[in-house]
Amino acid sequence: MKDHRQQFQNCFVTTALLLALAVPAFAQGYRAEGVTEPKVDEQISSVVRGLVGRILVEEGQQVKKDDLIIELRKELEALETLRRKVVWESKLELKAAEDRLENVKQDLDATRRLYHSTRSISKEKLLEKELEFKLALADFERQKVSEELQEIEYKISEEQLLLREIRSPIDGVITKLFHHVGEIAEPGQPLFRIVDTKSCQFVSHIEARAARSLKEGEKVRLEVEAGDKPAIFEGTISFVSPTVDAASGLQEIKVKFDNSKGEIRPGVAARMFTGEKVLVGLE
Repeated sequence: MKDHRQQFQNCFVTTALLLALAVPAFAQGYRAEGVTEPKVDEQISSVVRGLVGRILVEEGQQVKKDDLIIELRKELEALETLRRKVVWESKLELKAAEDRLENVKQDLDATRRLYHSTRSISKEKLLEKELEFKLALADFERQKVSEELQEIEYKISEEQLLLREIRSPIDGVITKLFHHVGEIAEPGQPLFRIVDTKSCQFVSHIEARAARSLKEGEKVRLEVEAGDKPAIFEGTISFVSPTVDAASGLQEIKVKFDNSKGEIRPGVAARMFTGEKVLVGLE
């Protein structure tokens, strides 16, 4: 009997130890090492080939969204746009076709009245006037279509002209200019690099077992290298990778945080802490 009781106690202790080992470390507080990076870090290129005509910023300059950064030479494109605009706005051929249609219609109406009232106009003459009206109507409709096409071509030319103005897609800082005035810019090759250092994120790769209970939207504490002592931030988990790296067994997580005061420079090392007391001192 005692042997059975001893075996039961040993089994209970073993089960308790296994359960304790199965509890993830972050239940009492988890620490992860990682790096910081800007939330947006983009290299902007042109979709058209052209000669760099003007560079309106310098490296390190703060810019706003839609600010003009680089302008490619566009004199020929500007002249072509102006030409298409003049052609579209002239409307001379459309006005002539409209006037001719109106005259032919009046002539046809008069011919019809004479034919039906006095029969002084032959049937052949009436049919001739009706054919003339149909031809004038077709010419008028053709000129209307031509007018619409001219407007479309003008707008296409305007868009092509705008493609030669390379603007900032975000509020940010220009960190690199890849070309000088007079150089050829090829489609797809970067013209400048821009980053948003006000909105940053912490990136780390942690054990899959620890990442399992981390949820998007969860608040965490970040300690970021910033000179003599680390800067403390409240972060929000924005991404937990749905997959685990097969080679390392690690899972990627991202934590967004606000750096609008410019307390740190993205790229430095940082640590993330989870647990009940991680946000003490941040309120």
